[in-house]
Amino acid sequence: MTRVAAAIEVKDKVVSPRFLKAIKDVFLGIGLWRIWFMLGWQDIRLRYRRSHIGPFWITFSMALTVYTLSILYSHLWKISYHEYMLYFACGLLSWTFIVTIVTESTNVFSDAKGYLLQIQIPFSVFVMRMLVRNFIVFLHNFLAIIPLLVFYHTELNWHTLLIFPIIALIFLPAFTFSMLLAMVGLRYRDIGQFITNIMNLIFFFTPIMWLPTNLPQHLHFIIYYNPIAQLIELMRAPLMGQLPSEHAVVTMIMLFFVSLVLMLWCFSKVRHRIVFWL
Repeated sequence: MTRVAAAIEVKDKVVSPRFLKAIKDVFLGIGLWRIWFMLGWQDIRLRYRRSHIGPFWITFSMALTVYTLSILYSHLWKISYHEYMLYFACGLLSWTFIVTIVTESTNVFSDAKGYLLQIQIPFSVFVMRMLVRNFIVFLHNFLAIIPLLVFYHTELNWHTLLIFPIIALIFLPAFTFSMLLAMVGLRYRDIGQFITNIMNLIFFFTPIMWLPTNLPQHLHFIIYYNPIAQLIELMRAPLMGQLPSEHAVVTMIMLFFVSLVLMLWCFSKVRHRIVFWL
């Protein structure tokens, strides 16, 4: 017993109790998958309550945007309409998924104020709720590009199957980064508006509507050092039957580890204050 007590005492000295509670909150929250899945699904149902086609308005909106803008920009860039439509559709699908997660992260805790002030529940549950909600939206958006894959006889190979593990892996940095933004967004309420404006600007510096070949060689650093562009490359390449670049994979791994360290450090520092900031 003396040795066990000594080991616990040493562990407490090495690792802060607040840090351990932060890690425990993350794992407990992820373990409550029934709760955050139900909350995420409920958000979608409430958003389209009393609607005849419900969440399929998401699919219609994506399809309308892709099919109309592809006509315009394929002529502007002098590219084959068929080739450009698939490129633009996959890019817009990926962008919408990523940017919605980033912008909604800042309001995660404030949107869950009613729950957090009444019951004791891991904070990470509400981050997972937001991720599930956006994944459901992503699946509805994905339905809009399936006709493109079929109608234009897109070559599907084993690279295409990589989209499933890639989306699963993207959830890792998405979770850690969302937790970080949720804390910052709750403490500083103007951060949400700031990030929204920044993401609107990044859209024009990201190859979604335009191709990397449209840029002069000396400006390719805009893509190389753009983490959003690399994440979009990760998701778009498999859908087009291509293998993602190594740089895109490395960027995702670096984003995960950097955001993980920052998230755990911040969460251990401010976890006990979150309720008071609501």
